[in-house]
Amino acid sequence: RARRALTGQRRRLNEAALMIEGQLGDAPAAPGRRSARSLRRFLVDAQLALEEIALTVLRIAGDASGIAAPALRRMLVELAQGEPGRAAAAAADVDQEAAGYEGELAHLLRRAAAAAREYAACRAELREPETEEPTDEEEFESSVTMMMGRLPGSAAIASGVQPSSARWNPLARLPLTTRQAIQAALAGGLSILAGRALSPHRYYWAVIAAFITFTGTATRSEATRKAVNRIIGTAAGLGVAIVLAEATAGNGWAALAVILGSMFVGFYLLQISYAIMIFFITIMVAQLYSVLHVFTSGLLLLRLEETGIGGGIGIVIGLLVLPLSTRDIARAARSNYFGGLHDLLDAACSQLDGEDTDGRPRRPRPRP
Repeated sequence: RARRALTGQRRRLNEAALMIEGQLGDAPAAPGRRSARSLRRFLVDAQLALEEIALTVLRIAGDASGIAAPALRRMLVELAQGEPGRAAAAAADVDQEAAGYEGELAHLLRRAAAAAREYAACRAELREPETEEPTDEEEFESSVTMMMGRLPGSAAIASGVQPSSARWNPLARLPLTTRQAIQAALAGGLSILAGRALSPHRYYWAVIAAFITFTGTATRSEATRKAVNRIIGTAAGLGVAIVLAEATAGNGWAALAVILGSMFVGFYLLQISYAIMIFFITIMVAQLYSVLHVFTSGLLLLRLEETGIGGGIGIVIGLLVLPLSTRDIARAARSNYFGGLHDLLDAACSQLDGEDTDGRPRRPRPRP
């Protein structure tokens, strides 16, 4: 459990760093005494130092879980309490503690101590006024483009990725938005046919579930996860919605309070889970039907069945029709990363070397 918790905290740290990077693209977001470029450097240095500490601790706990390392524990406590200066002082004790061990364990302890000192130096530098001349903020370009205040996810990369079926399927070579339009249209048409077979008047619930499956998703796993979360949220909210609808029946003010509360809590918790939002949306829909005097438990059960039909069709279409796998996205992201790293190092070498010995501008190095 501790290992999973630490892994989750590392993921949250990475997300926080990316969100700050995205906000720095807006010039007023940077504090007045710090430029966006210096804050970016601090984020990178601090994140690398903390990542080094976390990975080192995981190695120590996995290789020698029974060791007694009081100095290391004390250093980590100081870091957790927001005392990087004291943590840097405790790092000297960790170095002394490492002298009592041999081999890989001693090396890991020294790495943790060095990373703690690096993080303390970053924090100390952040508190001091900036010494270098501030750069033109218009030249700063954030590497992250936020979408409605959220990280873009795989959609930012998926637009330039073709499915593996592009070798034999010409439709797979179409742009991502066109492929998604085909998926949504096909899923919507099938949902209309299947939904009308169940209910000629409420089949739109199936169509909505199928359409939502392909909004904000890029890969087949994302589409499947979203459809499953919608079905789970609807099923989980069904019982609560029925109880609350019967409790507020005939009381308009109580129903209004439940509707407003469900809207607020549902969209507030959307960042945590899409299923939680659908849970509260189901409660809100039941209250609306109660106010309109058309509420029945059978109506909510029908909504669940139609949602299941639409979500199921969306999953099948996402898996079979022009699917894009997470592996393809990860491969493209890795290629973009190493390509950007190549360009950065090549530009740095160009700054050092200037021109070739024959006086001509230096040609870019070939990509690996």
